[in-house]
Amino acid sequence: MGRVTGRDTGREHAGPDRVTDADAVDSFEPKGVGLDGTARDRAMRYSIAELDTVVPGIAVALKAAGIRTTARLLEAAKTPKGRKTLAERTGLSPQCLLRVANYADKMRIKGVGEDYAELLEAAGVDTVRELKYRNPANLAKRMAEVNRQRKLVRTLPSEKAIERWIEAAKDLPVKISY
Repeated sequence: MGRVTGRDTGREHAGPDRVTDADAVDSFEPKGVGLDGTARDRAMRYSIAELDTVVPGIAVALKAAGIRTTARLLEAAKTPKGRKTLAERTGLSPQCLLRVANYADKMRIKGVGEDYAELLEAAGVDTVRELKYRNPANLAKRMAEVNRQRKLVRTLPSEKAIERWIEAAKDLPVKISY
């Protein structure tokens, strides 16, 4: 955690096309509409491997429990009871699962991938719920300070991008209960 890897960090992640798990790709559904014609949650779906830099080895434990995408992780770990059950199945602590679920939750926001989710956490924003109440200018300044110290991303998000994240966080349905 906290290292810049060889991949292009600080970019917007592609989202659904990054997932190779066949059951995570809804190829028959138009964006935002389910097969039954109803609106569906626009959660970005990433491979669980995207979270391996957050907690090394977590992808193996989660895949062994049948969880291959961030969307499935959010579904399984959205409640304290769900995290406890998942902890028993994976050998991971409920606190670890909550932390990773919060990363996955932040990654539902367009433009926030694993790298920016980590930077947000380092800047003091642990949850989507917290992000809703942040001031974009202050958060941009804090993220720049943290990134100078820890070098988490190569490209900092603009204040305008952070403002969009905050607005998106306000529109997202709540996924995790505490």
